[in-house]
Amino acid sequence: MKTFSSIRDLESLVGREIGVSDEIVLDQAMIDGFAEVTGDEHWTYVDTERCAREAPHGQTMAHPALLLGLITQLVGKIVAFTANMPTTFSYGFNGIRFPAPARAGQRVRLRLGVARIERFRGGLQSYWTVVLESPGAAELCLSGEWVTRTYLHIGFLRRVKLILRRLGVLSAGGHRELSTQTKGRHTAAPSPAPQRTMRSFEDVADFLGKQIGVSDWIVIDQEKIDAFAKVTGDYYWTHSDPERCKRDSPYGRTIAHGALMLGLIPMLVRQIVDWDGSIAMVTCAFDKIRYPAPALSGSRFQVLLGLSRMERLESDARICWTVLFQAEGAEKPCLAAEWITQARFQAGRQVHSAS
Repeated sequence: MKTFSSIRDLESLVGREIGVSDEIVLDQAMIDGFAEVTGDEHWTYVDTERCAREAPHGQTMAHPALLLGLITQLVGKIVAFTANMPTTFSYGFNGIRFPAPARAGQRVRLRLGVARIERFRGGLQSYWTVVLESPGAAELCLSGEWVTRTYLHIGFLRRVKLILRRLGVLSAGGHRELSTQTKGRHTAAPSPAPQRTMRSFEDVADFLGKQIGVSDWIVIDQEKIDAFAKVTGDYYWTHSDPERCKRDSPYGRTIAHGALMLGLIPMLVRQIVDWDGSIAMVTCAFDKIRYPAPALSGSRFQVLLGLSRMERLESDARICWTVLFQAEGAEKPCLAAEWITQARFQAGRQVHSAS
C-alpha cells in the first residue's frame, strides 16, 4: 500500500501507475442490495432465472453505477492518507466506459494511477486513471478518469462556520452560507411533465436538443446513504459520520455518495420516459460527471432530463442524455452528467448527431 503524507508525495507520482487492489467478488447479494437502494430492479440485474434463459452470458450483471460506487473502497486497498493530508472529496468522472459486462460472481480488481494534477485557488484537482478488470478476462469492466478535489484551506472554512454559529448567523447543521448554493436560489424545480412515450428511433429524435421532462421528488436520507455505504463499502466520514460532519464538514451534515445519485438515475428517468418493454436499453458510458454542489442528507431531489445527441448503429441507437440531479431550492445541481445508452429500436429515418 502506498501512503501519502503530503501533497508533494502525490505530485511525485503523476504519470505513473500507483498499484493494484485486492480482488473482490461481485456477488448477487451485492447486486440485489444496490437494486433495492436505488430502485433499479431491471431483470438483467436481479432475475437470475430469466438471465439464465435470455441473457447473452446466462447470468445477471452488476449495475454500472455500482462499479463506480466500489472505486472508493478499492482505492482504499491501494493508497492511504495520513492525518497530515487535507480532506479530499470526489468531484466527478471523465470518459467512463463499460467495455464488457461485470457478471454476478465475477472477481474484479482496480488498477489506479495519477494522470495529472492541477492547482486552483484553495486546492488541488487530481485526475486518477481507474481501470476495473477481471483477472483472465479479455475486456475491461470499467475504464476512465476519476476527478478529486483537495481543499488546502478547509480548516479555515470550519473556523468561519464556528464563528458564524456563535454569532447566530448560521444554525447548527446549516449550510447555506458555506455551500456552493448561495445566491439566486429558486424554491423548487418545475413540476414533473407528463410522461413521454417513446417507442421508436423517431420518437426519441423528436426531443433532440431539448429538455424532455422532470422526475418526481425523492428524499435521500441518512438511512439510504448508510444502506448504499453497506453495499459498496464506502464509509468515508463525509457520508457516514453525522457527528463528525457537524464538527468538521463545511456543510454541517453528511452528503450522499455521487455514485448513489448516478444509481438513482434509471429509476427517476422511468418517471419521465415511458419505454416499450420490448426495447433493450443498456448503459454503455458516463461522461463529464461533476458534483457542483453537495447533496445534503435529508434534502429532496429531482432529475431534469434532456437529449443532446444520438446516432444510428445498424438496428441500434446510441443516445446521449443530459442529466441534472437538482436539490430543492438550490442554484447549482448536485450532479451534472452525460448518460450514454445503447437501445434497440424499430427501423426508421436516419438522424444525425447534434452537440
